[in-house]
Amino acid sequence: MKKTIAFLLFVLLLSYAQGIILNGYDHSNDYYAVSFDGEGDAMVRTRLTIVNPNEQPLNNITLEFPGRNIVFYDFIEESDGRISRIKDPVETAGSESTTIRLNLRYAIHEGKSGTIVAVYRIPRLGKNILGAFYYDFKTAIDPSARNVENVRVAINVQEGFKLAGEKADVDYREDYFSMEKQVAYRADLEESSNYQSFSRGISESKGIVKTAADLDPMESFSVKGQYSKSYLRLHLIGSIVTTLILAMILFFIYSNSKKIKIKKDQFKLKKLNYSMPVSIIVTSLLQAVIMAVIWFLCSILLKNLGKIGNTDFVVALAIAAVLLSALTIIGIFLIPPIWFGVKKGIFEGILVFVLTIVWLILIVIISLFVIAYFSGGRIFY
Repeated sequence: MKKTIAFLLFVLLLSYAQGIILNGYDHSNDYYAVSFDGEGDAMVRTRLTIVNPNEQPLNNITLEFPGRNIVFYDFIEESDGRISRIKDPVETAGSESTTIRLNLRYAIHEGKSGTIVAVYRIPRLGKNILGAFYYDFKTAIDPSARNVENVRVAINVQEGFKLAGEKADVDYREDYFSMEKQVAYRADLEESSNYQSFSRGISESKGIVKTAADLDPMESFSVKGQYSKSYLRLHLIGSIVTTLILAMILFFIYSNSKKIKIKKDQFKLKKLNYSMPVSIIVTSLLQAVIMAVIWFLCSILLKNLGKIGNTDFVVALAIAAVLLSALTIIGIFLIPPIWFGVKKGIFEGILVFVLTIVWLILIVIISLFVIAYFSGGRIFY
């Protein structure tokens, strides 16, 4: 009996999958412009282009939007140069997503494409942890889509906030968060040029951009990240973890320094000389400061060279600067530990090496505080 039921369920699932393959359609390009505010809410504008390869016209579309308590503001369809607001969408809210059924005014015929534009808000998608908002945005799922060829997600933040990740040109626009302006863009669809700018802006939105290709049926593209009012808070958790690790290293060195003894016949070295820590601390600190200064000057040089142009001479000069700086930093990093190890003992050489790394990490943390201060960021939210 159980085998029969399992077989029937398998047949039903297989039939459903075949139905999607035979009667489904494709998404050629899905664009998302996601803008976060100071409360973790995400204002989403999406533009989905659908291609119908079937003989049967496509009259309705069902979309599943991941997220809790989603507020939908508008659905618009574009087909063969015609633009129309989709009326009376059927909404079914779930615990983790909301499903929307859209009845199209203009059917999408065989070999043709149509576009769905949606505007909605996901409350508290960004979770506030120690003043930094952590988000996990997921794109909409079309149960009838056989394939989503290309997906582009652009993440932006409200003015005054900073995004973590690679360097990006962030669009600080008030109209991302003003529903009056959003509605004005879409009020007169047929005659207003504002709507064309609004629709086109979704696919051209700047920010931190993530892309994906060839999504499978029922697959959603997830984009994770964080933002905050200062660079310091973006890396606060990492800084705390790093500080704890450094504290543990220093405690280990302090608690074990008096226990370590090197016999005269081992490596032909004397017992540990406890008059050395001052010179070791000063040497490692000078190493770290000099390496940080060289890296800083090299960064400024590369930045200014980039403004000059992209000629062969500039490129060669930039490569030479990077190689020279790298070799100098490596020399400064390795020569003092080797000298202490040969002249004073293996333990002293290792101690210089470890303390240099500790000083470098502390310099990075202090630099983050300085950047946060001069950028107007606050340490506490």
